[in-house]
Amino acid sequence: MLAQLTACRVDTTYCSGDASEPTSNNKFGGLTYTNPGVNPPATLNIKSWIQGIGISSPSPDGLSTFDTSIDGSIGGLGTKMERMYNSQRSVPLFEFRNLDTIMTSDFEGFMANVDSAIQELHETYANAP
Repeated sequence: MLAQLTACRVDTTYCSGDASEPTSNNKFGGLTYTNPGVNPPATLNIKSWIQGIGISSPSPDGLSTFDTSIDGSIGGLGTKMERMYNSQRSVPLFEFRNLDTIMTSDFEGFMANVDSAIQELHETYANAP
């Protein structure tokens, strides 16, 4: 059996240190989305949004609230949760859009790859990081 190797790299734009002990430079703290097309302009601090995602977090999350100033499509599933594969851990549902166009003949293989990748994520993160 071959051992699976995983390469990790620290994104030096946002952290210093190495993959075993990254240190944030707090750059996310200064990143903000702004929608100037509404009065007053809607804003969302990226760090606050990331820190505010979790099972005990208020609903709707910050990004969903921010998106009400655009088209309201984010967060359309509300607070719906699902159980992870082979686990009792509940996690929020995510919606994926704008996937690549594929031929009908390639659909079965595509879905098998998606299913495999999702199961791998569920096995890797069966417990909260």
